[in-house]
Amino acid sequence: MKTISKLLVLLILCSWGLSAQNEANPWQITIGINAVNVYPVGEDAPQGPFFDEFFNATDHWNILPSLSYLSLNKHIKRNISVGFAASLNRIEKWGQTVADNSVSIDELMYYGLDGAVKFSLGDLVNSSRIEPFVGLGGGYTWMEEGRYNNKPFVT
Repeated sequence: MKTISKLLVLLILCSWGLSAQNEANPWQITIGINAVNVYPVGEDAPQGPFFDEFFNATDHWNILPSLSYLSLNKHIKRNISVGFAASLNRIEKWGQTVADNSVSIDELMYYGLDGAVKFSLGDLVNSSRIEPFVGLGGGYTWMEEGRYNNKPFVT
């Protein structure tokens, strides 16, 4: 966990001087770390209310200790950019049981692909320091079947 904290601080410090995507800087490449939490919330015990165990990274968050996220964005015209992202992870933690024990599972591979269109609102703000945007996108996620995710969905 210490390594991830140091890497996060390094990424924040390195991104301090980044510039926005525009005609002069049409490409944006992002590399990072992917984290997946499959612990359900907002249901009956043992899950608890929404955000009950959200920050319990030790028991619930699956973090691959390497660069596991890549995105590529391209400015295509005046205020519009398109982008694609891919991520992977290895699911080893599945939440808790009623006895409050962390549930470990066999390693399940997780893959995600996303696409997005972003529209810059920089002209509305008229600032040289920030450039807000709105985006619309979608994605698809695959995860191997295992002990806890192989039952058919019943309505």
